[in-house]
Amino acid sequence: MPREEVKNEDGCHPGALAEILPQLQNTSAEQQPSQILFNDEFILTAIHSKSEHALRALVGDSVSFVVASAPTDEDRARLTQEAPVAGDEVAQEPIGVLLDQLGAHLTVEADDARHLLSTYMLATVGAEDAWPVLVPCKADGVDAPLVLGLRRDNRGVVSYRLPLMDSTPTSKSSAPSLTQLLERYHAVIPPGLPRGAPKQRISAIYDIIGAADEPSMSSVALMFEWTETPKTFSPPPYSASSLMKARVLPGDPKSPASWLYADMKQLDTLAACAASETPESETGWGGAGTEEIRGTVASFISEVVADGGRPPTVAAPALDGACRGTNAGKITPRSDLDFTERLWGLCKGAASFDDLRKSLAQVFRALQTGQIQPMVHRSNNSTIANVARQCLLQTSDPAIATQLRESMQRLSDPVALVSAVVEIGLTKLRRDYAAYFVGEELSTGQQLEHFLSDSVPLSERVLRLHHLHEVLELVVTVKAYCDVPHTSIRKLFMNALQQYRKTPPATIDGTDAPTFELQFPSFSESASQVKRMCAEMDPSKWTVELFDDARPHDRITTVFSTTLETYGVTVTETADALGFSPFDDGNETCYYSTTMEMRHTGL
Repeated sequence: MPREEVKNEDGCHPGALAEILPQLQNTSAEQQPSQILFNDEFILTAIHSKSEHALRALVGDSVSFVVASAPTDEDRARLTQEAPVAGDEVAQEPIGVLLDQLGAHLTVEADDARHLLSTYMLATVGAEDAWPVLVPCKADGVDAPLVLGLRRDNRGVVSYRLPLMDSTPTSKSSAPSLTQLLERYHAVIPPGLPRGAPKQRISAIYDIIGAADEPSMSSVALMFEWTETPKTFSPPPYSASSLMKARVLPGDPKSPASWLYADMKQLDTLAACAASETPESETGWGGAGTEEIRGTVASFISEVVADGGRPPTVAAPALDGACRGTNAGKITPRSDLDFTERLWGLCKGAASFDDLRKSLAQVFRALQTGQIQPMVHRSNNSTIANVARQCLLQTSDPAIATQLRESMQRLSDPVALVSAVVEIGLTKLRRDYAAYFVGEELSTGQQLEHFLSDSVPLSERVLRLHHLHEVLELVVTVKAYCDVPHTSIRKLFMNALQQYRKTPPATIDGTDAPTFELQFPSFSESASQVKRMCAEMDPSKWTVELFDDARPHDRITTVFSTTLETYGVTVTETADALGFSPFDDGNETCYYSTTMEMRHTGL
């Protein structure tokens, strides 16, 4: 669809707008955002139902709408060029960047916004499928931002009014009471209509860790919805519906399994080195370095000799102080490590291929001379495990001595040597994860078969182990911070296992880590436990909606939030600039708030 400029000397003409709106509505989700310059005064931007947008809270999910904003000179020059929307530079721009631009030149006055909306109302007569139009603008007489909007349906026109949150937070005790909100609701009802007690719809979000709407951090949030409340900020009753959302980025320090992620990252480095086909030229692995690892090799050999190949007990790393308890989600290091698993602890400290080669040369020499008598698990079929077995049996069987020489010859190839080290790292971590899942009665070995299979190439085995690690971090993080029964943890685990098996993330850095949801039935043990926990906390967001089924479009929605929500509109003054923070009023949590109004104006 070409961009075009529509002008009319008499101002915003309904006929001109009636021609533009269908063009915007005919764009597909792949063409978002598409824009048209209208009357040289407004940029009209189509936001498809599948697109995320900060103003979607006004119109609801799965609703397409149009955002009107004031153009700059650069916008006018850009939008008057004849060019297809799909595939060009602007069409590929992220929605979030576009929102920042819309807020950056918020110069629409409230009167101009109302004039555009009245033109929209005339232009959409008889068009019940017309998309809603929202206009961020300046409130009358002040610089405070405001969002006005209209939506036509088969019953008439619905108007929207959303004052943006005041940048100064208020304490819970100073927030509007439920009685004050009821008075404001009655003011929305048109004159002459009955003013009975409205229905209530309440929702609350408790951020246990992180923030549910912040994709750059791990988060566990509990969300509740219910229908009656005696006062603002009341905790969820036992009848409330309960939902947990969890998203864990691998390696997050808050996770009790983050110490295992360091091994996973080093395994990645070695796997990439093996895939490079020239591992001997690779450096910068992040290990200890030549001198330190040389001493570590000698200590390793001495320890194996002293304990007869059976490792000492290892203490578990300390948990983050914010965890529910010292045992919640804790992963105890296994004490039944075999020789190659202990050897992985040495190899992962190498800083370069040269360090790795020299370290393994010393270990292989100690094996061949019989200085160490290692213990190797029967199920361990890695290359180095087979070499260790051959070293133990070489003196009693000449054929095995020949096999040992052939094995050592193969390991002289740099790619084969690094691949062998990747194998023992895989073996170690696989057994760690399987031991935890089976020991916690979350899974059987058969259910983990996809992630532990040796029937795929080495690179695919490492990738699947990554996915299993992310499942592990999800489970232990939820256990550590959220008090839910074992049945719920197992359901979460099985959901995650199925997700990673069928549609795994495209990357391994956590940027597209999926969010998992777990519904707790009302009055269930799981729901009761999380509600008791939240009763002692303050919500990060508390929302109450007042409405009447007989007049579904006459309603008010009040939002209290610990974070300043700008709905995509740039706010020049923030709480930080004014010297406030959401948590600086003694020990009482403070909130920003706003009230959205919807009015039905009739046909």
